[in-house]
Amino acid sequence: MGLEPPPEKRQGKLVFISYAKEDSDAARRIYNDLRVAGLNPWLDKESLLPGQNWEIEIRKAIKSSRYFIS
Repeated sequence: MGLEPPPEKRQGKLVFISYAKEDSDAARRIYNDLRVAGLNPWLDKESLLPGQNWEIEIRKAIKSSRYFIS
């Protein structure tokens, strides 16, 4: 999206998004809205890279997040 602030402006405002599988569409909408608002949301479907240990990465993201949405 062209309206998003550059990544360096989103640093330090990590928002972890936790959701149930049946709420994945709503979680993705929240993710997109937070990015447009200048925050740095963390959503597994967007933030995990292939081959990463998802359990470790999720724990690290939670610990380093300023906010947690569930």
